[in-house]
Amino acid sequence: MIGMSFSRRCLCVAALLLLTGLLPLSGCSKSGEQAELVPISGKVVWRGKPLDSATVQFVPVSQTPGAGGTGRTAADGTYKITYVRGGEGLLPGEYKVVVSKMVLRNGTPLPEDAMPADV
Repeated sequence: MIGMSFSRRCLCVAALLLLTGLLPLSGCSKSGEQAELVPISGKVVWRGKPLDSATVQFVPVSQTPGAGGTGRTAADGTYKITYVRGGEGLLPGEYKVVVSKMVLRNGTPLPEDAMPADV
């Protein structure tokens, strides 16, 4: 029932796996020190146009340490990833990338601070 109500109020434009493979990140750290965050940025294009107000998630896979990160695309489709535990970038490793965008029925993007229960 929650799903029915949710789908009436909001249209999920894209809940897609942008990169079906794994995105390898490399980095170095001195022995005994925690790896530093690697800056991550990019641009999301959907059907030849920049995708505005989409969420970009990097989910760690395999033996990748850390909790991943998220970012939100700007009007030109660009984004920067923020580590879940604070800071810009991600720990080196392999990640699955998920891009999603939800809009209201009239096509208006959800406010940045909207929670699923708000829509």
